[in-house]
Amino acid sequence: MLRSKLRIAARQFHMSRLHPETWGERPQQENKANFDLLSKEELMGKARALLGMASPPKPSLVAAGSRAGGARRMRS
Repeated sequence: MLRSKLRIAARQFHMSRLHPETWGERPQQENKANFDLLSKEELMGKARALLGMASPPKPSLVAAGSRAGGARRMRS
């Protein structure tokens, strides 16, 4: 198991040297929003924009009066 991990790490190292734009390490970006600096109006505007991006719930495909589970009546 350790041999396999070492072989993979060696391949990753060589690929990062040969093609750094594809296989090299990427810098981590922090996406922090400091909401304490926003005014109340700006905060409400951002909340409305986020709510506007949310899609409305999809209607269910099952009719309100039908039985769940797809059970069928037995004919007698």
